[in-house]
Amino acid sequence: MSERPDPTDELITGSGYTVGTFTCGPDDWRWSSDNWVGPQRHVVFPGTPVWILPFGADPLLGTANHVLCYDGDVEFRRRLHAPDGDRCSFLRLEEDLAETAGFAASSSPAVTGGIRATSLDPVAFARHRRILAAARSGADPLWLDEQVYDLLRRLTAAPVPPTAGPAPNRELVEQVKALLAASLPERLTVPDIARAVHYSPYHLSRMFRRATGYSLHSYRQHLRLRAAFDLLRETDRPIGDIGVSMGFDSHSHFTRTFRRTFGHPPAAVRSRAA
Repeated sequence: MSERPDPTDELITGSGYTVGTFTCGPDDWRWSSDNWVGPQRHVVFPGTPVWILPFGADPLLGTANHVLCYDGDVEFRRRLHAPDGDRCSFLRLEEDLAETAGFAASSSPAVTGGIRATSLDPVAFARHRRILAAARSGADPLWLDEQVYDLLRRLTAAPVPPTAGPAPNRELVEQVKALLAASLPERLTVPDIARAVHYSPYHLSRMFRRATGYSLHSYRQHLRLRAAFDLLRETDRPIGDIGVSMGFDSHSHFTRTFRRTFGHPPAAVRSRAA
């Protein structure tokens, strides 16, 4: 019997943490089996949208707009959303750092089966991507430690998205997130989305903002910009082509929006100056 490949790549181990990546293709056996996060707490940064099904709790869709904080020993299943499977990166925290940084196990209602979604603002998103690139290239350990600790501080200070109320609303919010993640370049209206989930347009807009902290437009705009950020880092595609493929009207529209969100233009990401 052939050995099952390890989807985890541990890039670097720092002072109390490990930086790594996880790649699970669409044909991987893990989609049809139970998954175990391991004995330590993990802070997971989704690269592709993926359904996470914690045992005894409602499914949630992990996207680049949030991080997923896993308690140790959590078991769950995953369900395919993106055609290329599950690509994510993670910080695995040793016990002392997890406790000190405020990532202790919690009985808060915001924790779903041992998995908590926390907002990832644009500054924290960009910082994490710099940490990931530095871990791949062998960064100075002192610099890396401080960057990781600062990121953890920012994440623990970030608001946990409000709960979406009764179970039907929670399910509806996740359905809308899935629709937005699957339609980045499309021109949608609120009624388009509401028809797809069989809900009132007016109430859907209000409920989604209350449940996630994002408007419908803002949630998808952040997904577009974060997908573009990764393409700028990982490919040589022309900047304007990336912007248009994400649904922006033009190169200039993409550049203005990107600069307003991240504080620097797309070219700075491409050149690794940011």
